[in-house]
Amino acid sequence: MKKIVLSTLFTLFITSHLFAHNLWIETTSTGSIGESQEVHVYYGEYTSGYYEKVDENFKDVADFELWVVTPDGNRIQLDTTPGQQKYTAEFTPEQSGAYTVFLKSDQADVVDWREYDLGILKPNFYASTITVVGKNTSKTTSDLTEANPLVIHDSSAQPKQAGDSTQLTVFYEGEPLAEQEIVVGIADQWTKTVSTNEDGNVEFALPWKGQYVIETVYTEDTSGTFNKTDYEATRHTSTYTIKVQ
Repeated sequence: MKKIVLSTLFTLFITSHLFAHNLWIETTSTGSIGESQEVHVYYGEYTSGYYEKVDENFKDVADFELWVVTPDGNRIQLDTTPGQQKYTAEFTPEQSGAYTVFLKSDQADVVDWREYDLGILKPNFYASTITVVGKNTSKTTSDLTEANPLVIHDSSAQPKQAGDSTQLTVFYEGEPLAEQEIVVGIADQWTKTVSTNEDGNVEFALPWKGQYVIETVYTEDTSGTFNKTDYEATRHTSTYTIKVQ
């Protein structure tokens, strides 16, 4: 049996950085054929402007895999280079279309959050974003449900403008998640909490220019053992980054 866990503002009361933090990906929303596209991975609290250092708490989740899915569905793993507060990778688009960049970090150690009534958990992190090369691209071609258990899916690759609305779908193990809470945030401590409908879809406005990081958390009540430590459930955190022009 599975349960939904809030991912939102009450995390500010939790002292463990693994609880309040997430991983997210940043890159430009558009690119060009034959030109290198930089990708950055951060760990921290985006809306608060807090970025963990690579040689400090970032180490807890740094054993991640970073991939790009090309418009024709080919998956390419990207090598990353550590900086002070981020990891950087790059790829060079060779065709027009939507490129989906995603990561998976499932090697973080088990955490004991019984004092917060959350139990002993295995935290896993996922993130994705889309960049478009060329024009007349309206649909994404990647299906991340085969790569990551918890996915925030955007079926439209059209660049977003301030004042637009966007529709996303949340999947867990390939199935839409109904009544799943999502936190929409930008980098001035503004957040908005919305929930998916019975089909796992959610629609919300993008009122301002800038970068939005969307987050959702789902806890699977399945026990197990990781690195010789028992846990009671797995806490999945997924983010999706949107650049609004």
